[in-house]
Amino acid sequence: MSLLITTTVLAFFIMASVHADPTGCVGNITAAIESTANAGIDIAEAVVACPSNAAQCAYDISQCAEELAKAGQDVSAAITACTGTGTACASDLLQVAADLASASRDVAAAVIACKNSTISCIADVLDIGKNIDKIVGSIESAVTDCKGNGTRLN
Repeated sequence: MSLLITTTVLAFFIMASVHADPTGCVGNITAAIESTANAGIDIAEAVVACPSNAAQCAYDISQCAEELAKAGQDVSAAITACTGTGTACASDLLQVAADLASASRDVAAAVIACKNSTISCIADVLDIGKNIDKIVGSIESAVTDCKGNGTRLN
């Protein structure tokens, strides 16, 4: 979980570094970072709750799914807003979308597993955490490659 916390802190650092974004490109990407960071927090809470509190576990997983859906909407908006920033940007955003889809599949698996098996539940929740780490890495690449169109990052 320390890697998850590190990526969450890094995500908020990246969000704080955005200064000018006339197209909304990086703004959409950083909104996806915020949602992803929130999903990471929800999964960290689920790891604690799932072994002993089924209701809280289900709530935390549900909150994670909601945040991942928000991140997906933001990535979709970024794909439109970042038009013209190059193929690396588009490729990065498509990778973020694929990573979000993978995490969403793990959320669905966790919902089922957490009803039946504590061990499977925890394994699925940890897989979601790994996917969130991957999403943050993909978003970091997108921020770097999509900062064209007058967008400035420090």
